[in-house]
Amino acid sequence: NLPHWKKILRGFKNKRGLLFLEIGCFEGRATLWLIENILTHPTSKIVVVDSFDGSFAQIDNLFQRFKNNLKEYISEDPKKSKVIIEKGFSSKVLKRLDAKFDFIYIDGSHLAKDVLADAVIAWDLLKDSGIMIFDDYWWDKHEDEILNPRAAIISFLRVYRGWYKNLYATKKKEKKKKNKKVFFDKYTKTIFDNLMLLDVPSEEFKNKQEILLEPLRQMKMFRGSKIYKLWRIYRSLVEYWK
Repeated sequence: NLPHWKKILRGFKNKRGLLFLEIGCFEGRATLWLIENILTHPTSKIVVVDSFDGSFAQIDNLFQRFKNNLKEYISEDPKKSKVIIEKGFSSKVLKRLDAKFDFIYIDGSHLAKDVLADAVIAWDLLKDSGIMIFDDYWWDKHEDEILNPRAAIISFLRVYRGWYKNLYATKKKEKKKKNKKVFFDKYTKTIFDNLMLLDVPSEEFKNKQEILLEPLRQMKMFRGSKIYKLWRIYRSLVEYWK
């Protein structure tokens, strides 16, 4: 997404006195990029909010890794530090912030309810004409769709419709065909062709039965899919012809 970030944030580059907010900074890659490419003026700073517990990615010493990656821009003196660290959960930290930000990047929790809470609170911390970016719109690791960040982002955009201008939205990347998809294509046709053979006399069908059953046995690995249900129907018909 860097080409889009460069385009959207180019108006901020090297401006005096900017204040950015990053919710969920992880190891600091985005933080470092913003500092070295956008917040290049000495008076501009970024506030990062993160619990640094590393629970999602199972990374130990995440806080130390972040500080090592940003050590050039972190100082014990708040006036000299380019990075202001607010360690803690965003649900608590955001409520105590009283600054107004030019730019807010939301990339914290991957639970919809947390993303929505971050967005609502952060919106009031955003300056007029400020920019807010959501990460993980297409993130879908939760089986229940309502738990994924996308549900929260869509809800937020609907509620705040008319109060913002949509600058850019990423498109979902097309996934390459996997063997499973190829397998479906291959055996879907096989099963439909085989179902047509049920009209043949029973003796002829019995001779072909073992040939027909082999691809169907392999379909068991897709238990619960539509193609598996079709296989179950076919299997019952096979049993009927025995």
